[in-house]
Formats: sequence, C-alpha cells, structure tokens
Amino acid sequence: MKRAAAMLAVLLLVTMRLNARESRHIHETTDPYSGETTLTLDVDTGRCPDGPPTGSTQVHLLISATQLGPHQVEYNLTTDLAYGGIVSPAKHGEMDTLIDGLPSQLPVAGAKTKWREYDFSHRRPHNREMIPYDVSLAYLDSLADAKLFQFRINGKGNSVERCATARQLRDLHEFLNAAAAY
Repeated sequence: MKRAAAMLAVLLLVTMRLNARESRHIHETTDPYSGETTLTLDVDTGRCPDGPPTGSTQVHLLISATQLGPHQVEYNLTTDLAYGGIVSPAKHGEMDTLIDGLPSQLPVAGAKTKWREYDFSHRRPHNREMIPYDVSLAYLDSLADAKLFQFRINGKGNSVERCATARQLRDLHEFLNAAAAY
C-alpha cells in the first residue's frame, strides 16, 4: 500500500513537471487602465522553400488573445517587420496566406505603425513596421496544426513573403490552451 502511494506521488510529480512547461515565447500583460489582459506569442519566421531571397527584412508574427470580458476573447495576428523597407499595405489591404497549401486572406485590422529606430549592435538606424490583422479562433486552430504557414504582405511598391514551419509554430497549442482559460 505504501509502495503504491509512493509510486503515485512520483507519477503525479513527473506529470506536473511535464505539463508545467511554459514557453519563453508566450507573454502575458495587463493594461493598468482598462484591466484587459493580453496573452502574446512571438513566432519567428524565415525564408520560404523555393521562395525569393529574404533580403534584410526580419519578420515576427505576434499572435495575441485579449480578454474583453468573462469568456470573451479577441484574437489578432500582428506582423512585426524590422531591418527592411517599409511595406505600407493599403488601408483596406489583406495578407495572403497559405496554411499547408490552402489559401486565405486576412484583412488589416486597425492602424499600422511605423518608425525608425537605432540599432546599437549594428550601429545604424533601421525601419520598423507593425501591421495588425484580424484572425478567428478557428483560423488559429488550423494554424496550430500546420506543417507550413506561408504569407505575403503586399504594399506600395514593396512586398514581403515569409514562412513559419511546424517547429516555429510549436508553442501555438500551448498559447491557445492558455487563452481558452480567459
């Protein structure tokens, strides 16, 4: 009996450690004025297979879930473009996406922001642009199971094409589980 209880305690301890893994790419913030809590996942992207050279632009996907009320969550996907030319999509522009080859478009949601900042490590200024897009929970669920997510942002005379692999999206399931608790 004691041995069974000890084995159960060890099993529970091991299970708790395995389930307690938290991604260092998921961050939670609370707005001190509104009290809204936002969970954000930072996903790095890279060159697409058989795609054009990536140039110097770095693109991160910032996937966020904001709690608006009890069990009321708004999801967004924001592209964070750095070290390249400004893309400046149209006011009612869209991002073309492929999830494992299935096409879709995400509409620009709200104001785009762009600025110049100084990079002390490279000792030069660079451009930075953030573009928000509306996404649904169903879209993020399909993205979480994707082997390859490819997207293209078209702007005024400039475009950016990038991909995220299943490895880069590996924390999306953990993010969606945490957001479901809102």
